[in-house]
Amino acid sequence: MQNGFRETIQFYLVDCKTPLGKIIDIFIILINLFVCAILVIETYVVDQETLSLLWQIEKVIVFLFIIEYLARLYGSDNRVRQLIDIYSILDLIAILPTFALIIFPYLGLNHDMNL
Repeated sequence: MQNGFRETIQFYLVDCKTPLGKIIDIFIILINLFVCAILVIETYVVDQETLSLLWQIEKVIVFLFIIEYLARLYGSDNRVRQLIDIYSILDLIAILPTFALIIFPYLGLNHDMNL
């Protein structure tokens, strides 16, 4: 039986009981840990070049998180329930600060905002 794109996304991102779905989950966990490492590094005194590199990496990671968030929403059977799910709300809370700094770079105080 042929599945559509939405069902495929749901199968791998929402249900994630398959080996590929588990790999995707592990990848997301690893990039979450990487973001945590970036935040820890930024608490130390580092040169501006390193801060700029970390900011560029953070922007790429947040872009991946946005894609993953939207894909989960798209693949969900019940999008309203997905939106109000505690994990979706936490994902959105985690994404919004960096997303806001990308959209409104003048809000940032300590980042090199060269887009």
